[in-house]
Amino acid sequence: MERLTRHVARRIREARKFPAMGARRVKPIHPWSELNTLREDGGSPSYCFKFGARHVEGSDLEVHGALEVRGFRGGFRETRLQRLEGDHDTLYPFGT
Repeated sequence: MERLTRHVARRIREARKFPAMGARRVKPIHPWSELNTLREDGGSPSYCFKFGARHVEGSDLEVHGALEVRGFRGGFRETRLQRLEGDHDTLYPFGT
């Protein structure tokens, strides 16, 4: 086990591009501090549906999917508000 530990430690040292910081340099760093990394870009929108179709057919499917998601979220919101008001007979939309 000790030999394996030494081997792993040696491989980690070899893989490092910079020397380890050490305890003296790490202790003053606040745990919530963020690293100085490059800022991430805005990213791309995430979709609930993904369609393989392209052009007019694909855009029609995307619109239909977006309307379905919007309707589901609206129904969920309405049901939630009704239940918060005390009406427990209403049912959540299918798929909840």
